[in-house]
Amino acid sequence: MGKKIVELGGVGLAANQVGIPYQFFIIRSDPILGFYNPKIVDMSEETLEMEEGCLTFPGLIVKVKRPRVVKIRFADPTGNVSTKVFQDMTARVIQHEMDHLEGMTLGSRISRLKLELALKKLKKTKSMTYSIGDLI
Repeated sequence: MGKKIVELGGVGLAANQVGIPYQFFIIRSDPILGFYNPKIVDMSEETLEMEEGCLTFPGLIVKVKRPRVVKIRFADPTGNVSTKVFQDMTARVIQHEMDHLEGMTLGSRISRLKLELALKKLKKTKSMTYSIGDLI
């Protein structure tokens, strides 16, 4: 999966995005971080709204509001379980990948109106044909 994320230019990739039926995701960093059986155990009340894209829907960019800080419990590739705090962009990527593991997409995190506007813009610029149903 690490090679795949680099090839696709993404910052995170959940196992179920590539047909692997495990609770696992990776984050592009140096080195690439792997999170097995992750669980967010706490998050900040402070939020940030930032643009997000997704490898599942290339070209689609939407603004999503998410907690700025998350505390996550997970096993690493060697099986050691730990709990760590991440913030800002890393916290955002973790939350995005956790959404995938829970069966959610970007469309689940924004209003229908925002989603329709983003799809309309994408169709004009990239001739993509995603539908609302693909994203909810």
